[in-house]
Amino acid sequence: MHASNLPCELKSPSAWKGTELVGRDDWQYRLTDAEANEVEAAFQHFADRRIALLEAAQSDFPLPTLGPKLATLLEKLERGYGFLLIRGLPVANKSPEQARLIAWGVGMYLGVALPQNDDVEMIVDVRDKGYDSAVTLRGNSSKDAIRYHVDPCDVVGLLCRRGAKAGGLSLVTSSLAVHNEIARRRPDLLQVLYRPFPFIKLAKSEAVPYYLSPIYGFREGHFTSQFYAKRIYAASELPNAPRLTDAQREAIELIETIAGDPELTLPMTLEAGDLQLLSNHVIYHSRTEFHDHEEADRKRHLYRLWFATRNSRPLPATFVDAYNGSTEPGTVRGGYIGWKFPEKVGPYQQRLSGELGLAA
Repeated sequence: MHASNLPCELKSPSAWKGTELVGRDDWQYRLTDAEANEVEAAFQHFADRRIALLEAAQSDFPLPTLGPKLATLLEKLERGYGFLLIRGLPVANKSPEQARLIAWGVGMYLGVALPQNDDVEMIVDVRDKGYDSAVTLRGNSSKDAIRYHVDPCDVVGLLCRRGAKAGGLSLVTSSLAVHNEIARRRPDLLQVLYRPFPFIKLAKSEAVPYYLSPIYGFREGHFTSQFYAKRIYAASELPNAPRLTDAQREAIELIETIAGDPELTLPMTLEAGDLQLLSNHVIYHSRTEFHDHEEADRKRHLYRLWFATRNSRPLPATFVDAYNGSTEPGTVRGGYIGWKFPEKVGPYQQRLSGELGLAA
């Protein structure tokens, strides 16, 4: 984007500050008793059918009342703050596999799930397995704090089955608010952020192990941000990858500093039955370090899904590699960079795209 065309202060409901929202509840939706009972009945129906997740359709997890409500909430997510917390899903008394069925079933009304790793997992357990996130460059199997970042999809969903004994706060910050603060403080660095940075690919089989993408982008009035500092730094150290300039490093550090400003960030404690939805285009998210209970079934446990959504926004052409080949709205895009379609994933995505109205 030419410097003369760079947007400066961006006006949007998603350009909020945490201090403005901390006392409000319009970013939360609690299921009614009738809606929670509907989820319970859908779960029982789904469990009784014993159908594989990738072979399921919405009719296998029927939500005649909550389904349309979830579509409305997705519109609110896209047009509003860029995040929502849906509360009251009936998972507290469920086993890990039972709660997984609920996460998948409700997820079929939110978007098309995307692969998240080399094993092509469509739903990932977020819990401490003793891994070092500095080595894996991923935080879902560690209790370590996670720096502010986005995931490579339109919307990420986290369903909480068990909270931590201590810590594990979810922190969300508006990337538009960060953008606007950089425009105010350092407009010279704002120009840098609209130019390409290297990002490492986590797929082990990729011939070119990195891709290029700006951190900020703008198309047809829609903003987006692609950011994960650890993966940028790791990519810049690869052979043949572009090295980061001093200005690029300074810009990355400034994003992290501003994103963590207590005035901008909004902390939330996820409890059993909470489903957090985040638009990666306008939200940076992180997590504080946590400590678990001793008992296995009381340890922190969440389910993560990456979604391509029907009402997604258009993206700049420079984001095509970050979103696995598509920048057009309402398409199946994003997910783990470099994954290949297993035999059953393609039919699943085609089928659910038809139900949700996406272009597969």
